[in-house]
Amino acid sequence: MTNRLLVTVLVSGLASACLAPDECAPGATRCNMTGASVEAQSCRSSCSDFGCRYEWETSVCSPSGACVVALSEGALCVLSATPDPRCAGAKAWCDGSDRIVCRAGYAVERLACGAGAEAILPQCIDAGGGDAACIPAAAGPDASCPTGRSRYCSAAQDLVECVGGDAVFRSSCVVCSAASTRPCAGFLGDVCTSDTDCATGLVCHADALERKICTTTCSVTASGDDCFAKLGTGGLPFSRYAEISPPGRRLVCAAGYCTWD
Repeated sequence: MTNRLLVTVLVSGLASACLAPDECAPGATRCNMTGASVEAQSCRSSCSDFGCRYEWETSVCSPSGACVVALSEGALCVLSATPDPRCAGAKAWCDGSDRIVCRAGYAVERLACGAGAEAILPQCIDAGGGDAACIPAAAGPDASCPTGRSRYCSAAQDLVECVGGDAVFRSSCVVCSAASTRPCAGFLGDVCTSDTDCATGLVCHADALERKICTTTCSVTASGDDCFAKLGTGGLPFSRYAEISPPGRRLVCAAGYCTWD
């Protein structure tokens, strides 16, 4: 027993010796200069096999920006050291087609709508509630869309996604229930057992992977296939606003039927 206790004490002592001392006090925050770089730093716990210690967690600020210490947020990288009045009580606002993100009354990030993975969402609009959003070019005002973010079911059982009073996505359903966690049943690509499980114009058919899904016939042309229109979007693109869960991300025509891969 004495030997075992001695080994435990020795191992514990070695672990403590290998662990460097804390860099900072818990909850500390600061703006720091490292050469020509400005950094926003917050003290965080970091753990390894040897134990835990407090270290500075660092964000390097843009050379064109600045660092400030905000009472509610701590150290922040910001676009300007001067608070932006448009950020007062707001999450984001639009500057042309750019979405300006706010924190603690400061503009902290400029995001270009339509850039990179968001290429299909090139417009910036006021989404209500002190927020802004990037939306599709084909989006447009819808009298049934309230301000903010919401969804509703049309008389034809279409599920319509809304942002800031605009319709941003639409899908045909056999049953639409906007308040449900599964708001649209029977959409193009939904699982089925018979035709009655599918939206009007769709049939229950096994696709190329032998999945029984709601689908319809299609033809491949020089300019592409005609499947997307049959989803019932009215020209609105499939995007992160789509509140449906198809078995894939790309809608294609395979073996004469529409499917997702």
